[in-house]
Amino acid sequence: MDSAGLRWRKRLGLAAPVVVTLEGLLGNRQREAEYSSLAGHPVFCQHVSDATLNRVDEHYQQSAHVIAISPFLAQMGRSRFGDKFSVLPLGIDTTVYYAESRVRQARLKIVSAGGVKANKRPELFLDLARRYPQADFVWYGDGDMRSGMISQAARQGLANLSYPGALPPHLLGAAFRAADIFIMPSLSEGVPKVTQEAAACGLAQVIFGFYEAPSVINGKNGFVVWNDEAFKDKVGELLDNLPLVARFRKAGIEMAREWDWELVARQWRQRVAGLYGK
Repeated sequence: MDSAGLRWRKRLGLAAPVVVTLEGLLGNRQREAEYSSLAGHPVFCQHVSDATLNRVDEHYQQSAHVIAISPFLAQMGRSRFGDKFSVLPLGIDTTVYYAESRVRQARLKIVSAGGVKANKRPELFLDLARRYPQADFVWYGDGDMRSGMISQAARQGLANLSYPGALPPHLLGAAFRAADIFIMPSLSEGVPKVTQEAAACGLAQVIFGFYEAPSVINGKNGFVVWNDEAFKDKVGELLDNLPLVARFRKAGIEMAREWDWELVARQWRQRVAGLYGK
């Protein structure tokens, strides 16, 4: 529902509650400072214009209830919009993302997926390919930096790095099953669904802790780090410790059972029906 819809709803006296979702943090540097103070660690937002931020704030302020997709997002939301938040996870299609029939490659493969654009920091992926030539690095996705990253890889002679573009879900699932480790270099996310999909396919993971994604638990199914050097070091630790990769793989597969869309969709239906009194 847009701002005009909210205004007309008020004028018409419609009584049904407005329920919205919180799936990530929008903001600016001031809001990042506020969230960081509350969280006790740096928090990064997706930066938007003041007009966009004001419009989104209006939606949350006028909503009767907000469903956040992580406890962290609910905490940040309550600090600004009050105690009207609950938490539900995102679901994944386990007929597409699953670990059975994994394909073991001769060389270890590290993958990422998402838009090849500045806020996803694909340059860190390139740095890792240069640092660890014993592994293959593949980034699935498209974006305005993709051609530039391909050119940089060619100039630097990085034969172990590729950006093949975006894949449909069934092919991305197969690509994950042919890999060993999933990494996400970006600093600002909600709960990246792709980390849930990677876990279901049996990938050990390395991500940043700034958005407190519940899909990767440090030391259980991957590593959660707080700076670039630690990120690079933990990737190297996994490359040197295949039993640890196997342990993280097993834990991620087990965690992903709770994210099956059939189970999660039921939770969403029940929550929304309860909010509407049905």
